[in-house]
Amino acid sequence: MYKLPPTSSSGQILPNFQTKDSLGEYWKFEQEVVRRALFEMIIIDELPFSFVENEGFKKFMSKAQPLFWIPSRRTITRDFYDIYGELRQSLKKSFREIQPRISLTTDTWTSVQRINYMCLTAHFIDKDWVLYKRILNFFPITSHKGEHLESVIVIDCLIGNWTMCSLLLLTMLLQTML
Repeated sequence: MYKLPPTSSSGQILPNFQTKDSLGEYWKFEQEVVRRALFEMIIIDELPFSFVENEGFKKFMSKAQPLFWIPSRRTITRDFYDIYGELRQSLKKSFREIQPRISLTTDTWTSVQRINYMCLTAHFIDKDWVLYKRILNFFPITSHKGEHLESVIVIDCLIGNWTMCSLLLLTMLLQTML
């Protein structure tokens, strides 16, 4: 149904500068909301932080939302540490609340600069049977040997950063029983 535009008491049509989003709700520009969406895009699409300094992106943003102040790659790098901290606390809280069975996987490789890296990923199912995959840690390592990896995973990652002692003790107990 067509709605007439708002009018003043004199019958003059009033301009409306507000726009509606795809859900039909009024939308207004908020720097932090757009900035958070930019961070999510970088994460989801696995873009380099320097993406924000590309001319094409700057031109696109000047047309799509000229009010948006584009952060530098250094600012994005700094802010990602804050976002990581927030997400880590949220994930820890989830682990405490739902007490999922967690499966851990690792991936190790050596870079072109001959630096060894390891990525530790947790896989778990929530109470609604939704499968999740979350990277717990990504860091350089000194060796790909099993003993070294075990030490790094147990001491540095699970006990030090994630305080998953109960998970770890149960796993170690089961290994000794087999």
